[in-house]
Amino acid sequence: MIEVMSLAWSGFYGGTIGNLLIKWEQFGVFSYVLPFLMIFALVFAILGRMKIFGENKAVNVIIALSVSLMSLQFDFVPRFFSEVFPRVGVGLAII
Repeated sequence: MIEVMSLAWSGFYGGTIGNLLIKWEQFGVFSYVLPFLMIFALVFAILGRMKIFGENKAVNVIIALSVSLMSLQFDFVPRFFSEVFPRVGVGLAII
């Protein structure tokens, strides 16, 4: 495995990349942070492209933030992403 010699982030010193990914999973990065960022980016991009509120980006940010936080309120979105993305990765590898 690839050794990480001087990785000093959040109390993690050395070890393998696998340990870092396990740590991130325990912190909820893959269940909550990444889905939140993806939903926020998609909603913000759609609102910016449609120009419903003109050039007012503050309203777009507030709406995208609200939608992305509300989508994570229940466990459906993390479960959906944990089921879909591994299969999409396998499908892309086959293609």
